[in-house]
Amino acid sequence: MLTITFAILTTLLSFVYLGPILRNHIKPTEIGKTGYIGAIFGLSVGTLSLYMLFLGLLPGKWLMPQTVLPMPWIIIGGTILGSTYKLQISNNQDKFTNLISIICFGGFTVILINCLSYPFYRYDVLARFAPNARLLFETGTIPNSLTGYPLGIQMLYSFAFMAANSVNDHVAGLIIAGFSGAMLLTTFAVSKQLFSKRAAFSAVVLLLSSQIFVDWSTSGYVDIPVGVYHGLTFMFAYNWMLNGKQSDAIYSGIMIGLALWTKQSAFVLIPAVCIVPLIRIKEYKHFHKEMKNVLISISVSLLIALPWYLRSYLLIGPDEVIPAPGAYDAQYIDNSIKQLLTFLTSPQEWGIALGSTIMIGITLCVIYCIQPNLDNVSTKTINPLYRSLLIGAFILPYHIIWWQNFSYDTRYLLSSAVIYASVAGHAIDWLLKQLSPVFKPQNLFTILIMGTLVLFGSFNRIGAVYNLIVHPLQNDDDKLSRISTETWSLVQYIKTNIESNAKLYAMDGSLAYWLHDYQFKQGYPFHFDDIKDYDYLITSETGNLVYKFYDSTDNEVIKNLNNSNMFSTIHQHSADIIIYKIHNVEQQ
Repeated sequence: MLTITFAILTTLLSFVYLGPILRNHIKPTEIGKTGYIGAIFGLSVGTLSLYMLFLGLLPGKWLMPQTVLPMPWIIIGGTILGSTYKLQISNNQDKFTNLISIICFGGFTVILINCLSYPFYRYDVLARFAPNARLLFETGTIPNSLTGYPLGIQMLYSFAFMAANSVNDHVAGLIIAGFSGAMLLTTFAVSKQLFSKRAAFSAVVLLLSSQIFVDWSTSGYVDIPVGVYHGLTFMFAYNWMLNGKQSDAIYSGIMIGLALWTKQSAFVLIPAVCIVPLIRIKEYKHFHKEMKNVLISISVSLLIALPWYLRSYLLIGPDEVIPAPGAYDAQYIDNSIKQLLTFLTSPQEWGIALGSTIMIGITLCVIYCIQPNLDNVSTKTINPLYRSLLIGAFILPYHIIWWQNFSYDTRYLLSSAVIYASVAGHAIDWLLKQLSPVFKPQNLFTILIMGTLVLFGSFNRIGAVYNLIVHPLQNDDDKLSRISTETWSLVQYIKTNIESNAKLYAMDGSLAYWLHDYQFKQGYPFHFDDIKDYDYLITSETGNLVYKFYDSTDNEVIKNLNNSNMFSTIHQHSADIIIYKIHNVEQQ
């Protein structure tokens, strides 16, 4: 019990330990209290993961609990002594606002319970993020095999493992939930910053009403974390545009760097912030000052991100440094107008409420460029044209890149979720203003609508809440048998019937995390040379799709699976999942 308590406290502390240091540099009065908390979270966990990167790249084994875990404790302990600073939380909210806050907290609670209750079970987490985190935890260094995809989130999972003194998915779930909460806080801050408090509450409710947000918030993927840094970059860039402060330019650059340390797609943020000096030069005519600020911002971002990307370039070349869709995924790219308008055409993901209001909000922002007086609800006095240009710079290029190259998966747009939800919240605010002569929004009916929207977004994840209540002591084996039946039962068969020192070649990458005791490789063998050093071949349904795509269903491996001199069937788990014992293929 002491170990798990320490693990939880240490992980939670890692979310806020930079707060005392930054209290005089980041002002809640400028970005709001929710923006301040979101920024402290992003900077705290981002700095921690960069510190772990530094330790992991040192010769020897320095990425160890004794060098990592003390950091947040020492920093907050050393800075909080003698400090009289307190973040004042307002208690004078009206009853209506309090009810909305309770609804939003209820939606987040569903996400939190999912993150803490369930072990890892989603594909990319099992195939990449969790195995990498385990490897970092167990080896105490960053091996040369880890290149390309940034390790920001994997480092934080590894930190959770260190705090728990074991591989513990549930403690790592705190990291997942933390980023989800940070996105909600950042969404509120950005929407209030851009438009109004009513738009901010509407934005958070709309985000929670979307199944794509709630689903991926519980997944452990990096789309929500990188979305947090997108939102924080925008928040500081907006302040930079308003006041021209170099500190805001620097914080924008820091957030870009941390976004790049999270996911490669964040490169799009570098040209996005370049619009800030262009707007300010036109308005304020301080050319040298503005160019200096943007150069500082970009330099800071590259200073943070380049070490990892340079290392990957030196080890493997440029192929994995810049993101590009794989040949197999590329076949599912949809460049149709229907996919471009995904907010309207994919209501099963975005939800009708969020998807439609995003489109209304974007339309309003475009109209304001021509008729700024039509914005009669925003409390901010900024030129609506400049506001719309900044919004467009952050969402339009990324959306076009997604549409042309990555539209096989809608979740990638969650990188811009903070801004999309903010304009959607403004759309609600604007619509309520038009209806104000006949409809008063502060009533029980509005509360019921908001509660229903949040319930709809959480509906597919309420099962975790139910099972926690009904089966509070259920172990992970029983949970995985329920939520990942086929894969987990296959893992159990392998662990029971195949010797632990065996070499496995599997087509299903999600087996990697659970079969860590084996020498494991994921891939799709086309030639005997691919599998000659392995003892077992495990097929999967995706293998059939991959071979069909490459027109290689009759390659020498697949063609000889029924050749008893080369392969013998050990276990047929399903029509497509079969375990073969490999015999003498190196002699063929």
